[in-house]
Amino acid sequence: MLTMNEIIKFIVVSLILSFQSLALAKNSLTIGIFNEHEIYIETSAPYAIGWKLLTVAAARENIELETIRETWTRSLSALDSEQFDGVYGAMITTERLKWGRFSVPLSYDEIHIFAQPDNPVESKEQINKSTDAVGVTKDSIQHDMARELDFSNIYAIVDRSSLYKMLLAGRLDYLIYSDTFINTYCFGYHKKKEENCLKSVGKPLSINSIHVLYKKGNLSAQPLADRIDQQIGQLYESKYVESLFKQYPLGDRLYNTWENLYKTARSQQSLY
Repeated sequence: MLTMNEIIKFIVVSLILSFQSLALAKNSLTIGIFNEHEIYIETSAPYAIGWKLLTVAAARENIELETIRETWTRSLSALDSEQFDGVYGAMITTERLKWGRFSVPLSYDEIHIFAQPDNPVESKEQINKSTDAVGVTKDSIQHDMARELDFSNIYAIVDRSSLYKMLLAGRLDYLIYSDTFINTYCFGYHKKKEENCLKSVGKPLSINSIHVLYKKGNLSAQPLADRIDQQIGQLYESKYVESLFKQYPLGDRLYNTWENLYKTARSQQSLY
């Protein structure tokens, strides 16, 4: 039978331990971002909108985002080893769903096959996939698409800028990339420094939502990721998200596409 003093001592110790746990509780997320993050913000409305939405939601939840620049492949490796809590700019694939967990859609991007403007090909069906060379980022969704399209000559590397230069030099015939990455090429490596310096071949291969990718089982990161997702829901209901999209050219079209993706994601909570 505990004495009154022992009971009081037990309660005091329990309270101290509780306060220590709260003080030590994780309240930040380490997020991997692309090396070219700033130029993506400058040249791509979808990328910039998604990043703004993420940072605003995190700030409203008093969650600090610690960003680290890295290549895509190395970011995925750091995510697997839990050096990173999440990676910004991820698109959903069947393979990633096996081990990853995605935020709600933050924005979206279109993926095209791109070529030099003087390339006469007008559709993917006209491409000679047995001889023409295509460049992609290694281990990316575009890498998967190149395989699915049955390209025989796939040049997959980590350094995205090298692919741009190889296309410019005529060593590659095509790139499979999102509009965000191609705009970076246009502004960073092309003489005219303007959008649409490359020709998109046919219709988009896909329209993909942009997410933060987390690793399943990261118990310290998941509660914070959930809070950010919930805050984005509140920002959507309050019309903040709509006003954010409308700050950019073609904002109405961008917002309508995002809203459809967001509503679909909300109906498929098992993926997120």
